[in-house]
Amino acid sequence: MALLPAGEHDILERLAALRELERPDWPEPDLWVCAVRRRDGRRIVFGRPGAPEAPIHLAVGASCAVPGYFAPVQIGERSYVDGGVHSPTNAAVLRGHGLDLVIVISPMSGPAGWRPGFYNAARRHSARVLAREVNALEADGIRTVVFEPGAEAQEVMGDDMMSRDRLNEIIQQSFFAAGAHAATPAVSDLLRRATDG
Repeated sequence: MALLPAGEHDILERLAALRELERPDWPEPDLWVCAVRRRDGRRIVFGRPGAPEAPIHLAVGASCAVPGYFAPVQIGERSYVDGGVHSPTNAAVLRGHGLDLVIVISPMSGPAGWRPGFYNAARRHSARVLAREVNALEADGIRTVVFEPGAEAQEVMGDDMMSRDRLNEIIQQSFFAAGAHAATPAVSDLLRRATDG
């Protein structure tokens, strides 16, 4: 994916408002932003010790620069694309940090079944990567809660991930589905224990 031709759309134009929110004390220790260095396909976690320095609007822009659609984001001498090229969630970067609970939001996975087509195949791939990352977190003693779109949310989302045509419907469906998932006994118990701690 990092080798795809550069997209034509400028993600930084869409994220211009982030520049208004920037503070000189970035990076904060609890904010990490994943992107992929285009030169060699390596995941870079901006904000983590040892990562290149980057203003937050550039780090977030790089993490959203979907290859082939958005232009890569230049940070220093290198260009970067969406961290989803490495992993749809990058949840496993949280191993070894003494966390009690990780909440994973995974819009690219969800039950795709075995219907043919690119988007269903992409969902199945994302689900496999997510399962490996959740297993890695739980092997490290970290409890996890995963939010991902079910069949109804996927129907509303459709196959065009860049379309804004049904944005209000997607937000509404996701809100109610996430609330229902959070209210299940297993999830609500984990969330309650994490916030009581």
